[in-house]
Amino acid sequence: MDTLPTDRPIWTLTLENLEAVAVRFWADRGYTCPTPVQVYRVSDISGAHAWGDMPGNRVWLSDYLLDELEKGNAVTKLDARCWLCMNYIHERGHNAGLPHDVGYKIMHMGPGLAERFGPCLAWAHRNREARTSRNRKRRHHRRFRHGKGGRK
Repeated sequence: MDTLPTDRPIWTLTLENLEAVAVRFWADRGYTCPTPVQVYRVSDISGAHAWGDMPGNRVWLSDYLLDELEKGNAVTKLDARCWLCMNYIHERGHNAGLPHDVGYKIMHMGPGLAERFGPCLAWAHRNREARTSRNRKRRHHRRFRHGKGGRK
């Protein structure tokens, strides 16, 4: 691949949480992800959703992949978080030096992987539940801040 641009670095709480999942996933299998990771947002990666140096510490995420988190309903956002997680772990695997043909399904991203890839499903659900829990507390506070029964 030609040199990808590094003019749009990104780092968010979502990526920080994903980095912890990826590092733990590969450490449990005896691999070390080089740190510190450098993550970039890019508009086009020649048809891919993400790209990672092999070996190295740089990951590029496509606008398409990141924009999917902004759109849709709760179900499609859950799918988008899971897909982002799988792509991120896959690319951090490349950073650790792993090719596509290594014996881990996450590295060859076969059909149906999204439905059964536990670490990303768990991460996506945890992030959704944390946000939902905060929203529930806000609604509860607004409803009861003026005493029983709400505003009089």
